[in-house]
Amino acid sequence: MLQHSECISQTQKNILLDKYACIIKEHDAKIEEYNSYIKALQEKNKDYRRKKGQYNHINYVKQKLIRSCGQLVCLGFNSVRQVRLNEEAKWPRANLRNGAYLCLTIDQLKFLDASTYAAPGFSLDTFMQAYRAKLTKAKFPYEYIDSFTKLDEQQLLPIERFFTCLRKEHISHKDASDAKLGMDAKLGQTSSWEWMPC
Repeated sequence: MLQHSECISQTQKNILLDKYACIIKEHDAKIEEYNSYIKALQEKNKDYRRKKGQYNHINYVKQKLIRSCGQLVCLGFNSVRQVRLNEEAKWPRANLRNGAYLCLTIDQLKFLDASTYAAPGFSLDTFMQAYRAKLTKAKFPYEYIDSFTKLDEQQLLPIERFFTCLRKEHISHKDASDAKLGMDAKLGQTSSWEWMPC
């Protein structure tokens, strides 16, 4: 799962770096300008520390922009319990408040739990309404997918695989055809990973 998210993050980074290339070039030009100015001050034995501070600030902003372009934010609601701190994911930065993780960060991913930022007792439905979003349950074969290898299957599963024991029902033929249309609409579709709800 993390490898797939990192792949999405890399794609996002490439797109955003192309989008902000002109800003990064401006920062590079400013850094070059400050480098030549500082060199000139050094040759004249003048104090260059103030200019060095401005150079450091511009370089810091540039590096922060590049880093944020490559960091995919994964927003969940009450998702802290689902995030496992295992050997696969070494979390160099984890912000804690009252024993709950506000933010788990690795180089390419940032996991945020919206429920830790909301008022106590704030439900997912209320959270979605606050942002004028509709709360819908995706049609996904949660009970059939019991291993990551099943996500590599390259065709839409038959309706029988969408059976839910909780409701003791299958999805309707309309929902199945909508899922098929949604899957067909995605270009370059290769596996169930692409249409898995996030």
